[in-house]
Amino acid sequence: MPGASTGSASWRIRSRIVRARAAGGVLVGVTGRACPGSRIPDKCRTPSGKSVRCLVSRTEPCHHVSKQTIVRMLDEGVPATTARSRAGPPERRPVAPPRRAGIRTKGPSRSREGPGTDLHGGAMKLSLVRRAVPAMVIALGVTACGSSADTSGSTSSGGGGGDGGIHFQVTAAVGSSLTNYPDVEAGANAAVAAINKAGGVNGKQITMTFCNTRGDVNQAMACARQADTDGADAVLGRVDIYSPQTLPIIEAAKIPDIGSVSTGADLDYVSPITFPLAPGTFGAYAASPQAFKDGGAKSMVVVTVDLGIGIKQAEVTGAVGEAIGLEVKPMIKVPTQGVTDFTPFAQQVKDSGADAVLIQLGPTGGQAFVKAADAIGLQAQLGGTAFSLGQSEGAGLGALASRLMVTSPYPSTDDLSVDGIARYNKELDDNGVAKDPALRRLAGLNAWLSVYAAAEVAKTIQGDVTKESMLEALGKAKDIDLFDLVTFSPADLGTDVDADAYPRFPKVPYHALTFDGAVMKDAGQPEIPDPFGPIRG
Repeated sequence: MPGASTGSASWRIRSRIVRARAAGGVLVGVTGRACPGSRIPDKCRTPSGKSVRCLVSRTEPCHHVSKQTIVRMLDEGVPATTARSRAGPPERRPVAPPRRAGIRTKGPSRSREGPGTDLHGGAMKLSLVRRAVPAMVIALGVTACGSSADTSGSTSSGGGGGDGGIHFQVTAAVGSSLTNYPDVEAGANAAVAAINKAGGVNGKQITMTFCNTRGDVNQAMACARQADTDGADAVLGRVDIYSPQTLPIIEAAKIPDIGSVSTGADLDYVSPITFPLAPGTFGAYAASPQAFKDGGAKSMVVVTVDLGIGIKQAEVTGAVGEAIGLEVKPMIKVPTQGVTDFTPFAQQVKDSGADAVLIQLGPTGGQAFVKAADAIGLQAQLGGTAFSLGQSEGAGLGALASRLMVTSPYPSTDDLSVDGIARYNKELDDNGVAKDPALRRLAGLNAWLSVYAAAEVAKTIQGDVTKESMLEALGKAKDIDLFDLVTFSPADLGTDVDADAYPRFPKVPYHALTFDGAVMKDAGQPEIPDPFGPIRG
């Protein structure tokens, strides 16, 4: 069956819809909207006798599932085919009004390991689901839906949607090469659940679709198109290395893009429909030269994966370094595939004599480089972005993690002395998210903040919340305080590159952070004001 995975069942409960994918089949059931790629058969009837449209995968019959059955299946890890045989007769209860449904398809592909390859995504995502669902199912009436669509994985969360509701899409790669962000979905879901529990936005409930790009350009473009097809009122917390291909699709559909984590694509800092909370990974790299200088360095070098976006990041970072008085050595490029020994590249850094090295190799490549650098006695400062080298990587490096200094627009997600960070972690706890470092990282915090930013903007809208009304409201919104972590002023963002080389990037300070094993902590250095300040124009 298209979309079926092998191995144990994987579940998602979002709003009033359950979609299960497992070996041998999917659970299907009643919803008010067709998942793209699904066949719509004759009308089914709910237990109360109401006639509705029924979604099925191929020839599966309409099937109703009780919340008790779902909880038991989660606990037992029952495959979908077995679950159907055990479920018994349909529970006799009215089915909730139709809600939006997302698409659930084949899991992330596994590319062979190279620089930055991270293959932990699948296991981490299942860990999130297994823990998050029981807490949500208690409050929700449940039906099931299967889809054979083959665009990108997605799930829906929270209540509401449909006419008069609010619908957001959240996009990131999970289990892919170079980028792996299971925390993005976890953080966004937690915010949606908390807002809906508190009454929603002016009484309107939020629905959310998560779209997994899988680190593949075609899947990333499919996610962008899906935002338009699904009628998303905004795209939130987008972490996408293929922004040059995907943002034009979002821009053409005139969907506001709120809280994206930019990797440096040109459109990210000029498009009038993008509203970042901070300059993202691109800003983290640009902040690194000042962090190195504050740490005593007089020269630096960038080691980057040999991709266009990596080379651009290195060039911009080098320009910042030169602007603040550092000697910048020629960049060192690492092939995207086939590298298992990073010792030659660490040796090139050592031979360059640089006092500091910025590592742009992704999570796995970054860890491998740190180990190689230590093995040859490289004494240079080691830096990177906290979006790629976070708590999971700190745990993987152990004692060596203390050598890393990473930069971020936010404090560490481990620092519970910061009220906003404490609230973020509490809402993850309340939503049943595992205490797994991979699910409590900075990209997830950014997604959590993006949902709150969008909700605050939506509160100012009288009437229906649509992509058009959101864009209009964003053009007027200023000084939205997001838990003292960042101030969101979308109306202040410009588009004139003659006046500002990065007009859509807000001028927010960055933090220098380091590690004690898996714990990320403040590095004790001054905040870095506006990473692009030295080269804005």
